[in-house]
Amino acid sequence: MASALDVAEYMIIRSMKEAGEDPITNLKVQKLCYYAQGIYSNITKGKKLFKENIEAWQHGPVIRDVYLKYSKRRSGILKSNLDYDDLKLSKKEKEVLDFVYMNYSQYSAWRLREMTHNEAPWKNNFVYGKKQIIPFEDIRDYFDRYVKIV
Repeated sequence: MASALDVAEYMIIRSMKEAGEDPITNLKVQKLCYYAQGIYSNITKGKKLFKENIEAWQHGPVIRDVYLKYSKRRSGILKSNLDYDDLKLSKKEKEVLDFVYMNYSQYSAWRLREMTHNEAPWKNNFVYGKKQIIPFEDIRDYFDRYVKIV
């Protein structure tokens, strides 16, 4: 099983190689990790990509460990000193991350934030002033029901 930090690093590395005019920030990497968890669950019939909890924060779904690692950059561009081979990801995990990157990185961080704010996992768990865990079952059920991967 991947770690959320490995997933985030993968997205950052890919962004460094391909992003061009819209490099990755902490806000954007959080949303890509959320979508990766949901898409992976959909493809694997309910398995988790990473074990870390996703929480419902004011600006959408957040993985606390990932947030803390990159929070010093504030809203600045994230960079990595790692390469793909440094990450503990299976071939299947990388395929899902590539799918998520190709389909979701085209959106700005703020557009991804808006998208997650309109989805049940965040909407049903967000309480202003609190950082509640979004149950994995909510993510799994939402992506199983509403996200069709062809």
